[in-house]
Amino acid sequence: MTDFKYPPVLSMADYMEVIDLFCQDNRKAKAIYTIGTINDPGISDIDFLVVDAVPKISPKVREYLVGGNVLVMPESMMKYINYLERFDLQQVWGDELEIEKNENELFDAIEIIEWLPERICLLEHLKSVHDIRRTLLYLKSMDLSIRNVEKYLNIAFPRISNEEIRSNYRALSNVVGEYIRVAHQAWEMFEERTNFFTGEVDGSVNFSNYYTFTNRFPLLMQYLCYITSIQCSFSRRLRRFAQLKGYLSFNDWDLECLISFRVGLMNELYQWFVKENLKSGMIKYGWIL
Repeated sequence: MTDFKYPPVLSMADYMEVIDLFCQDNRKAKAIYTIGTINDPGISDIDFLVVDAVPKISPKVREYLVGGNVLVMPESMMKYINYLERFDLQQVWGDELEIEKNENELFDAIEIIEWLPERICLLEHLKSVHDIRRTLLYLKSMDLSIRNVEKYLNIAFPRISNEEIRSNYRALSNVVGEYIRVAHQAWEMFEERTNFFTGEVDGSVNFSNYYTFTNRFPLLMQYLCYITSIQCSFSRRLRRFAQLKGYLSFNDWDLECLISFRVGLMNELYQWFVKENLKSGMIKYGWIL
C-alpha cells in the first residue's frame, strides 16, 4: 500500500493563507470569490472565481486546486452567473457586484443532464484510486449529482456515505465501482421519468480525454443536439465536439425557453473569452476553447 498518495495534513489556517495569497496576486481583479465550502481540510480543494482579470496562479495556490478550477467572468455578466451554474459564492476580494438568484426548478434538470453523465465518464476513466484525495473529490462530486436526482424524483438510491468512504481509504476501489453502478441507476431512472424531448438522436461526443462517447446517454444527446442547433458562435464551436444528428421537438416550452436563454449567455461568455484570447477558466463547456 506504499504507492498510495495520501491526503496532506492541513488546517483551515493553511487554506486561508492560500486564499489571501491568491487575492494578493490578483489585486487588479474587479472581484474574487471562492466557490463552495471547505469541509475537510486536507481533502477539500479550492475553486476561485475571478472577475475582469487574467488570473495569476502561483505554485503554492496550484497545490490547493487539486480538482478545482480558477474560473473567469466579465463583470458585465456577473448578474446572470447563476444561470450558467448555481454557485455557492463567498466574496474574498473587491467590489460588491449584483448577482441575481436563480430559483427556477427546471434548472435542476439541466444540472443533472450536464453533470451526471460527465461524472460517470470521469470515474469510469479513472485508472487507479492511488491518488486518494482526487478520488475522494470525484466521489463527492458524483454523490452531489446523485442527490440532485434523488431530490428531483423524490426517491433514494442506497449507497455508502462520503463520511464512511473517507474513514476507510483501503476500500476505495470497491466504492468507485459501486458509485458508478448507483449513478447509472440514477441516470436511467431520470431518463425514464422525464419527458423533455420527442425524437431520437445519433452520433458522438468528444469533449475531453475522458468525456467521450458514442450513442450513449440518450437524454444528454437530445439536449446537446438542441443546443448545437441554435445559430450562434458558441453552438457552432460546440458542433466540432458534439457531432449529432436526428429530429427532436420539445415537450416543455418553459424548459426550451430556459435553455435558449442560457445558450445566449454561454454565447456571450464564449465570445468574450475569444476576444480576450483566454484558453481556460470558462464556466461550462470550457473544453471548446
